[in-house]
Amino acid sequence: MQFGAGISVDLICSKFKVPEGKESTWTVYAHGLVYGLLCGLVVFLLRQQFRWCEYKSTVPTVVYYTRADWTQIVRRYVHVLTADTLIPVALGHSHASHVPLEPLPLMDNMDSSLSNIVHPSTARLVHKSDKHGFRMVVNANACRASLSSSNRNSPPMSPISVNNRLRTCNGLEEFLSRLRLELPSVYRPSLMSVSSAFDTLNAFREDALAAGGCTRFRLAKIDLLDCFHRVDHVQLLALFKQVCSQVSSYLCSII
Repeated sequence: MQFGAGISVDLICSKFKVPEGKESTWTVYAHGLVYGLLCGLVVFLLRQQFRWCEYKSTVPTVVYYTRADWTQIVRRYVHVLTADTLIPVALGHSHASHVPLEPLPLMDNMDSSLSNIVHPSTARLVHKSDKHGFRMVVNANACRASLSSSNRNSPPMSPISVNNRLRTCNGLEEFLSRLRLELPSVYRPSLMSVSSAFDTLNAFREDALAAGGCTRFRLAKIDLLDCFHRVDHVQLLALFKQVCSQVSSYLCSII
């Protein structure tokens, strides 16, 4: 079904047989009756019995599931995703999903210096083109909160803006500042300061959008701390010897 498709109240009312001389009065009552039934009863019943998700192969199209089937899909998908990649969050949070899930184990140890916690966010499942899987789309709400923020009686927390999120603890600004201090030869002269780094990122985004190319961007930060001791030097040395032996016939000795 096409996303945003609707039913015309005028079209429904035009199918009614209107008594002669009662057109104006009948139109008012018919519109009120049809609108009330659609919004008050039909929509309520549909939301109780069905769920929908986006279908990416023919955007903007949606796919409908019965509520029972959709609940099973969400349970299975979210549990697998949580077990593999996500850190569980406290159940009962004000931003928790409306789909009831089984209790998840909380983190045993949480860093007390953590000042910004990423809480549950509104997520949606998008049907993949192969019709055999889903992709989860999440707009994470990073909120300023204390460790006791999972209390149900706690007031709702406002999300941090994108700019402030980049400036949070261990965020992009802190990373660029540390990079400037530790690797000045790499960081300069293309990026002279943290502010110029943000300007460069914004310029890159605007140029890409203007060119009609990518509209979504991913920024990855790789921690290379203690990289030397994590490298398999035996395997690296064996590979290096193999390469040297293969190119030895092409090398000329210098006298």
